[in-house]
Amino acid sequence: MEDQINRIPRTLPVLHMQNVVMFPFLLMPLVVSDEESKLVVDYALANDKSMAFFLEKDKIHTTDIGLYEIGTSVTILRMLRNQDGSISLLLQGTSRIKMQKIVQREPFVMVDVESLTEPVEEDTEIHANRKIALELLDKIASESTLLNREMITGLTNIKQAGRIADIIAGNLELQLEDRQKILELLELRKRYKYLNNCLAELIKQMRLENHIRTNIQLEMSEDQRRYYLREQMDAIRRELGETDEVSKEILKWRELIESNDLPDNVRDVAYEELERLSVMQPAASEYGVIRNYLEWIVSLPWTTYTRDRLDLKKIEKVLARDHYGLKKPKERILEYIAVKKLRGQIKGPILCFVGPPGTGKTSIGRSVAAALNRKFIRMSLGGIHDEAEIRGHRKTYIGAMPGKIITEIKRQGSANPVFMLDEIDKLGRDFRGDPASALLEVLDPEQNNSFVDNYINLPFDLSEVLFITTANSLDTIPSALR
Repeated sequence: MEDQINRIPRTLPVLHMQNVVMFPFLLMPLVVSDEESKLVVDYALANDKSMAFFLEKDKIHTTDIGLYEIGTSVTILRMLRNQDGSISLLLQGTSRIKMQKIVQREPFVMVDVESLTEPVEEDTEIHANRKIALELLDKIASESTLLNREMITGLTNIKQAGRIADIIAGNLELQLEDRQKILELLELRKRYKYLNNCLAELIKQMRLENHIRTNIQLEMSEDQRRYYLREQMDAIRRELGETDEVSKEILKWRELIESNDLPDNVRDVAYEELERLSVMQPAASEYGVIRNYLEWIVSLPWTTYTRDRLDLKKIEKVLARDHYGLKKPKERILEYIAVKKLRGQIKGPILCFVGPPGTGKTSIGRSVAAALNRKFIRMSLGGIHDEAEIRGHRKTYIGAMPGKIITEIKRQGSANPVFMLDEIDKLGRDFRGDPASALLEVLDPEQNNSFVDNYINLPFDLSEVLFITTANSLDTIPSALR
């Protein structure tokens, strides 16, 4: 081999690859299909079958050919031209070389190279490193079936320590940068130190992968396969110290819970649901249910109130501007607001406007909201038969949502709006429940300070809401609401 190294020409054609590092003394099958590589092979066959093999790197300058300086001289042992135009090669590494000067760039690269002589002296430390490398290789063989133990037996019979390191690096699935680094290290102590660190990291990775595999059935459905791949991704991210998308979402919810002004009991429930969410996989069916529930309880205006405008003269002007006549309803409204101004709060009475269609019942409610500087909500009760329209569905049902009371309050973003319940005399009832009975909890001042929607399942204070109802006739209003 020494004679072969001495016969390496000073100028060689360059065969370069993006994902292959060639080591001395190793055999490697290779297929080339690009025109430049074919020209390099033809030139080498026409001369002494020698080529310079270099790993490509990212180009830093436009004048840079984008190759590492340290590579390997290789000899073509076999060549076969395939029917598709590509060329199959069997290459053998000869020695490490260093690129000195670019001689030619077109139609293919040729460079002047210098053969790098490897040290042959070996001391006790190198022998110890060699023994450690073989022990680590044996552990890798026990963790994976890809490595043949016969190769380890063969390596123990090789005397040259440098050749053993190159064979190990060339036959294991190390990172390209690690392979290139090992190729560049001439000093055996540094080469073995770097190689042993790479082998130790490879063992950790294999053990981690095997640990994940042992917890998953071999016969996997599509969902199980996705779970397995996601577990691998999570394990890799944890090893790298990176935060995955699920962790980012959990962090986002935690920040929302902390930043929003929530009652203590609501905050405790939100944290409990968040803990359940953090241990679930996004593919789980309940994951979306919990996420929607968190969105509702975090975005509800639990303690958000608009400031009332209680200037009676301005309120009277607004009512007079928006509606002509209607003297008695306006007086009743002003009396209601005057009592609230004196006492600071009002508990009990609920305004109910009764009259034929088109007399301004709904519009005067909107004027009351504008006069008080409150948000206005209108909900038509005509034809409602389902109690869930008021109280919502349990969140365990598919497509469950809160009732219209909570939904409208969330949409307006205020806990003290003017809430108009239109056409209260046209409520229905059937096998799905009695909406009138559900409305009793909403309108009763003794109960509505802790109204519980079936979906939210937490008490919500409706005592600051100004409820106004409208009807065409008192006779058809359900008896529980009169």
